[in-house]
Amino acid sequence: MHLHGAHTGTAARFLLLPLTGLLAAGCAVGPNTGPAVVRDGGSPGVASSQVKKAPAFPALTGVKTDVDWRDCPPAMASRYGITPAPALTVQCATMMNRADPNVATGDSVTIPLIRIRLASTPAQAAPIVAVTGTDLPAGQLVLALANGPAGAALLAKHPVVAVEQRGVVDIDCMTRADRRILADNGSVGTGDDPQAQVRRVAAAARSAADSCTDALDDNAMAFTYAQSATDVEALRRKWGVDHIALLGIGTGTQVALSYAAQYAPRVGRLILDSPTPFTGSAKDRAAVRVRGVQQALDTFTRRCATNPDCRGQVADPGAVLRSVLDKARAGTLKDLDDATVSDAVMTTVGLATDQAGLRSLVAALQSADRGDLTDLTTMTRRTAALQTPDGMLVSRCNNVTGAAGLNEVDALTGDWGKQYPLVGQTMAISLARCTGWGTSSPASAPAGFAVPPLVFGAGADPVNGSDPTVLGQLFAAARSQPTSVSWDGVGYSVVAHSDCAARIVNDFLDATALGAARSRACPAG
Repeated sequence: MHLHGAHTGTAARFLLLPLTGLLAAGCAVGPNTGPAVVRDGGSPGVASSQVKKAPAFPALTGVKTDVDWRDCPPAMASRYGITPAPALTVQCATMMNRADPNVATGDSVTIPLIRIRLASTPAQAAPIVAVTGTDLPAGQLVLALANGPAGAALLAKHPVVAVEQRGVVDIDCMTRADRRILADNGSVGTGDDPQAQVRRVAAAARSAADSCTDALDDNAMAFTYAQSATDVEALRRKWGVDHIALLGIGTGTQVALSYAAQYAPRVGRLILDSPTPFTGSAKDRAAVRVRGVQQALDTFTRRCATNPDCRGQVADPGAVLRSVLDKARAGTLKDLDDATVSDAVMTTVGLATDQAGLRSLVAALQSADRGDLTDLTTMTRRTAALQTPDGMLVSRCNNVTGAAGLNEVDALTGDWGKQYPLVGQTMAISLARCTGWGTSSPASAPAGFAVPPLVFGAGADPVNGSDPTVLGQLFAAARSQPTSVSWDGVGYSVVAHSDCAARIVNDFLDATALGAARSRACPAG
């Protein structure tokens, strides 16, 4: 039974967005944790000089039984704000999986899939499975990747299949009023008080939690990253392959690591791109993010100011960004609030793979600063439509462990507002968005890795403020030394922005998997 047909008479109403009409393919299967990981030749990641015999890394193969791919709807390009290059083949499909794979008679969720490839991509090449968690649509990220400097190198050897976060197309459970308050962080206009915003957001969050819990019934907590990992496994089984190559970006690294914990024998290669913390309270995770995002936006504006291709006719992009955010925070930009403007800026900077996209953003900010809100409004509406649907908010709240109390959030609005003037207050207030939701237990971490993971660390991630050191304890506990690659550029996903990173991924997917663990670096340009 499909989730959105399960509970008649509830407040739920479900949307299929632009993927409506695509045929469902594949059957639901439950998790199989399999046997414990067997390490060949000692603990993973030990330098090759200390290992007598090189490990036999799992083979990656092409799919045996594929899903029913169709051309994606033409509206997808405008919805994502990314026009695919003419040489790119972009196809869509949907797959069904059980909301709780441990319940054989339970409801199902719809999992959208997007595949990208070139005419020259080998037909039987092993696909790279990409997941982005609740950051932004995985399909949007892979389109940006395909159009960027990494696309040609990566797709020359492998197709990329994006698996969207579960719940995004299945859930519509909030009232319009609650949805709006949560999206704009409770802003109501000029001279708004941040503590009043916190209370408005918290009240809307409690109301949304009640209505969504009623609508989703037994499935209210079925949208965690650990459950999303079962969707990846359902796809692997549908394909009939023994091992997969899994690329987790941002919070998608949580899905990827959860997959490695539940299905260790099925992990052929694990790539963690701009990882976020795997454990920690909501406040601790947000502290990592706010610090990193502030740094990333500072780096972006500083570098943009020295590059005419980025700044265009704007002498000081940093001053313009600060001015627009200050005005939005004060409620003087009509319907534009600082939360939606911040999200649009962070996403645009994060996904831009050329200077033209950045130059358009800077120009839109300058126009808004001068009173013309047309272009910036278009950007904010597109971002909000992708990042604040009910399913995305439900998934984010499902993954909260250790929610912040409202008094704590009140204090952070002042503290972070001073420490991180661009986004601190906004991110502090957003901690109240999951008030009233049940919190999940911490996900199980992988016990080990048959192949040491490949980890890309972004120097400046404007979406998550990624800090690659946050997984150090996890790797130590798993007795694994990953191959780490640093990148000094600005953007969300190192792999999407660097042809150097794409070549390393291709090498990693080869039979030798880069050999011994080591540190590498890719240039920012």
